[in-house]
Amino acid sequence: MALYLLEDEPQHMARQLKDGSWTSKCGGNEDITHFTLDALESDDLYGSPMLYMKRLRMIGWVVESVQAVIWKFTKWREARSEG
Repeated sequence: MALYLLEDEPQHMARQLKDGSWTSKCGGNEDITHFTLDALESDDLYGSPMLYMKRLRMIGWVVESVQAVIWKFTKWREARSEG
């Protein structure tokens, strides 16, 4: 997420999508998609993106680790049963 500040006051927030683009809600309008954060940067309305937050996503790493352990165990068991 990126928080836009104008004179040290939060004015707008954008959220990054999985494909790298950004999404925002401008007023009561529908969500818009923009490819860069500076697309909404202004001196009088939203300000500039100044604060960035990132969510820790461990699920993918955990799943890959479990799959690797299962694969290694399966190969070990197959080799043991052949020998």
